[in-house]
Amino acid sequence: MRLPLRLFVLLIGTALLLAACGGGEPTPTPTKTPVAAQAQATPTPTIAPASNQTDSAAPAQPAAPSDPQPTPTPQQFARVAVDQLNIRSGPGTQNSIVRLASAGETFLVLGRSD
Repeated sequence: MRLPLRLFVLLIGTALLLAACGGGEPTPTPTKTPVAAQAQATPTPTIAPASNQTDSAAPAQPAAPSDPQPTPTPQQFARVAVDQLNIRSGPGTQNSIVRLASAGETFLVLGRSD
């Protein structure tokens, strides 16, 4: 009697397993989605600048060229953010201490290395 019960349980389990594996409609095959064509860029028309000259008989003389002046470099400042800072005579700890700066003092930056 145990054999028919085992067979029945085995058949029900197999049926449930097969039912859970699919059936019904098959999964559709994926297809590529069409991409809309990109619009061509149209150049923006440019308008020539209007002339500032009036209808006078003599055309305006261009300004005489002057000597080019160098562009000034903006000054950078550094503020001491520690209690005491050693200011040395050169880069590196092997140089002598010139002054001791305190927190909050501001100094002009003369150079920088990375």
